[in-house]
Amino acid sequence: MSNTTLTLYEQLSEFWTDTINKKSNSIDATEKKLKAKYNILDTFIANELFTNELLYYGNPLTGSDMNFIHNNYTTCIVFPYYGIRIACTKAFIENMPFITQLMSGNWDDDKSIITYEYFNEDLNETVMGATNIVVTENTLDAILFEKPYECKVRDFENKGFFRINTVTCNNLLELLVLNNKLRYETNNFNDIAGSY
Repeated sequence: MSNTTLTLYEQLSEFWTDTINKKSNSIDATEKKLKAKYNILDTFIANELFTNELLYYGNPLTGSDMNFIHNNYTTCIVFPYYGIRIACTKAFIENMPFITQLMSGNWDDDKSIITYEYFNEDLNETVMGATNIVVTENTLDAILFEKPYECKVRDFENKGFFRINTVTCNNLLELLVLNNKLRYETNNFNDIAGSY
């Protein structure tokens, strides 16, 4: 009888240990660690396919946002001094020569590129996460686009009235400022659009 009890205990112990390991290595736990370690307050999602608004403000993050941000095919650029993270598609990354140089391995600073594993509950397996590039030596305006982005955007003159203007963004700072301006104006000036 004690032999059966020991086997049952071992099975339960293994189950509990496995469950605890999965929870401590979950996508939520990974997200919490990254935010704490790299001062991430705001997250943006970048994709060249987002017409005229190349960035999407990702707060609060949904389950599908989390799966995109932590996916092996995603590259996250983390700016601890600004408190932001930009989760990018490969096409978006390829338009930033500084970031592509870092990823090519030609720079000897391997501390700035971080990858990790986590347990993905949707897939029910441990997977490789996104590549995170921590940028501490450059400012947002120093991250230039190889090919500037032109966006047709609403420029509000007063509540409910706007003109369409073309704005050219040459660097990451200009694109972030434009996105924040559009989000603010949509939330505060446009009665038709509702919240962003």
